[in-house]
Amino acid sequence: KHLSRCNILLHIVDITADDVVANIRQIELELQEYSSELAAKETWLVFNKCDCLTSSEVDEKIERCLSKLDDKNGKVTRISAISGIGTQKLILDIANSLESD
Repeated sequence: KHLSRCNILLHIVDITADDVVANIRQIELELQEYSSELAAKETWLVFNKCDCLTSSEVDEKIERCLSKLDDKNGKVTRISAISGIGTQKLILDIANSLESD
């Protein structure tokens, strides 16, 4: 019930996973099976654990992932939840998006 009231769904993805694209597709499939209404909501991809790779590795991995996915996702961002890198920007982006709705 709570999810149905959300304007944005954040899909937080472990960028260090062996098959990031498969993980994203699995969540999308489960969301679609649960509710097509929820699956139609704006979804942001948040790549987490970006501190575990070099900046160029992160760029390459995100680029490869996006090239294999449908273009239905909204904003794409990178963070490190444990170190806090990118989290403040993500919070501000969410706030700005919600204010504009």
